[in-house]
Amino acid sequence: MNMIGLTPMIFLCVGLLALFGIIWTFGRLRRSGQIAANHIAALEAEIAAVNGAAIGVGQRLIAVEKKLKLSIEHQQQKMDDSHVGIQPYDQATTLAEQGADIQQLVDQCGLPEAEASLLSLLQASARQVSVK
Repeated sequence: MNMIGLTPMIFLCVGLLALFGIIWTFGRLRRSGQIAANHIAALEAEIAAVNGAAIGVGQRLIAVEKKLKLSIEHQQQKMDDSHVGIQPYDQATTLAEQGADIQQLVDQCGLPEAEASLLSLLQASARQVSVK
């Protein structure tokens, strides 16, 4: 065989080697693509789980905030209610300091006579102590 007959054979062998190289590279790319797709699917599943947990925590936090708000409102109402009961005593103390008698304390502040008497005695005692 001469050189001219050998050249097409060399080109054929090189072409076949190139074709096998392309097929082998394509197979590797497909496997790499499948591995990447599997990793992406696993990451998507993890993200979905984390999102679900975050939503659950968020809902729980909202429920706790609502309970806290109700508790604060309840405590505020209790405090407001307890201050309402003190108001007549504050007014009665001011009147007693100004020299109001027992009957005025009963009439103007709605105190029972025994409480008005006690408050009057306390104010009289306080005046005596401050005079000394």
